[in-house]
Order: sequence, then C-alpha cells, then structure tokens
Amino acid sequence: MFKTTLMNRIQNNCHIVDAKAADHYTLCVYLLKMKEYYRWDQGLALTDKLNKEAVNHWIIERETLWESVEDQDLSDLTIENNPFDPWDVANINQALAKYNLVYSAGLGTYASPHFVLADCLECQQKSDYTLYLLGKEYARELVAPPAMSLDQSIFIRTESVRRTVWERLEEWQFHSGHPIVDSIMAGYQTVDIEQVLDDLTQQMIQIMIAHEQGEIKVGHVIGKDWQSLVFELPRSQASFMVRAIRDNWADCLSTLPYLIRQQQWQGLDLYFAYWSGMRKVLFPDLLEAYWHWQKNQDICLLEQTITKGQQHWQQVATNVLALEAETLEQKIGLIEGYVNQQILKAIDFCHQN
Repeated sequence: MFKTTLMNRIQNNCHIVDAKAADHYTLCVYLLKMKEYYRWDQGLALTDKLNKEAVNHWIIERETLWESVEDQDLSDLTIENNPFDPWDVANINQALAKYNLVYSAGLGTYASPHFVLADCLECQQKSDYTLYLLGKEYARELVAPPAMSLDQSIFIRTESVRRTVWERLEEWQFHSGHPIVDSIMAGYQTVDIEQVLDDLTQQMIQIMIAHEQGEIKVGHVIGKDWQSLVFELPRSQASFMVRAIRDNWADCLSTLPYLIRQQQWQGLDLYFAYWSGMRKVLFPDLLEAYWHWQKNQDICLLEQTITKGQQHWQQVATNVLALEAETLEQKIGLIEGYVNQQILKAIDFCHQN
C-alpha cells in the first residue's frame, strides 16, 4: 500500500509536468516519445509490436488526463507519515533506502522537471559522489533521460539506457557498411540480439557514468552560473551550443580518458556512434582524431586532442559566461557569434605545435 500510494503521488507530479511540457516538441518527435511512453505504461517489451489503434486511443486518454491536472501544483511526498518536498531528493532517498527504492528529481531541457521512482539496483558511495543504478521504474514522465547528475549524486536509469541502445540497434540495421557500426558489431559472432543488447547496454552505462562524473567535475569549476545560463536561454542555436560546450568539456575531462585508460575500444566506438548534433559541429577535430586511430591504431593524436580539448572548452565556457548584454536577445546573438568563431579555432586546435 505504501509503495502504491507513493508511486501514484509521484506519477501525478509527472502528469503535471507533462501537461506543461508536452508542447515543447515538434509533432513528429512528440508522437515518437508518446509511443515509447505507451510501451512503458503498458509494460510491453522493446520487441513487442504496437497496435496503432490502441496507441492512438491511449494518447487521447493521456492528453485528456493532462488537461485535468495542468493547473495543479506539485504535491509533497509522504513517507512513513513524514512529508517531503518533491525536490528534497537526498532526504527522500534516505527514507526510501530500507525499501530498496530510489527517487530522482531534476531539471532537464528548458528547465522542465524530471521525476522517477524505481527499484534501486545499486547504490555506491564514492569519495566525491553517490552513484545510483535504477532498475524497474514505477513512476516517470514522458521524457526519461537515461542519466542525470544532481549535486553530488549520479542517477543511471538502466531501463532508459537499454531503450536508447535498442533504438540505435534498430537504426543500425539500415546502415550496414558504416565503419563505426561495423567496428562495433565486428566483435559479435552471435545473432542473439538480446545478448548484443545486454552487452552494449552495460557498456553504455559505463560511458554515461563517466560522462556524469565529468559533469560533476565541470560543475566544480564553472559553478552554478552556467546552469542558470542554460535555463535562461530559450530554444535557440545558443542553447544547443552551451549544452554542447559543457558536454564536450565533461567528455574530455572524464569519458574519453576513462575509455582509453581502460582500453575499452568497443566502448570508444560506441561513444562516437552516439556523438552527434552540436557537440560534433563544435569539435570536428575530435572526430578526425578518432578516424586517425581507426585507420592507424595510433591513439596518440586522440589523446592529444582530448587533453587540448579540456583546456579549450574550459576557456570557451569561461568566456561565454563573461559575455554581457542588455537584453536576452542580444546575449543569444553574442553567444552564437562568439562560439561560431571557436569552431574555426577548434579545427586548427590540435594541429598547433
């Protein structure tokens, strides 16, 4: 009864969030996310085929539900008769530890909240952070980011990681002959897709842990002003740029050094198979160094690029924070103009000396 009551309260908070955030997406993206959300809500396997009519009916019902809660405020959570603010993650998890449950609450893209209640597969206390591995999820919103860091805690949602890998595997079926995909799949002699999925999911979990460790390190250097800037910016090229700057910095600090140090070569392929969007646009030399390693099996250029990338993205982030403007529109223009200039510097960045 306790678990059901808590789950329902958190899920209602998720409905309130979805009611206010669902219109952030284009129609195509929205429908894809709703299909995935339906699969989770109905407890369907990743390989189960969806009934189009059932999905459409469920979407109508869910949108009607969202309309009914759109004006509600987020509710407190009650555990053993003690009320908790829904953002009081540390104390909530302390109260949930005996039940082998874990709760996460954070802000994602455009400051949209994310809530989740799940089984706790693992809780590791490290010297400078706590790592939570989440299992079966009992409450969640439309968007389910596979990894998040909050203060000194890292939350890895294994269900979401597995789904992300599965979606990419489906996509790769149509990209035979792509060198990165071929390199990843070359190590598998099996046609058992579940075994491949399990293995790649575990590798992706380690990649995401390393990235979130990098996020925490970056946060110690850049402070809270960067996150304030992220939440201040509306959807724009500038907003994608500032996220990409931090991601590239975190990966140069943590993710990529970890993969090389552990000689996780398939993991390195997997990293670059997912590396896309603005991160890729802003740092073309990283991909060039990766291709050099692929062709020559010489890791030196990639290591040099990563080391110089640490310095470069820290400086870019520092300079972006120093930009001053009278209006938000002017600030967006300044950020976009400045960061675009850094792409040219990044191209020659690793070929100096």
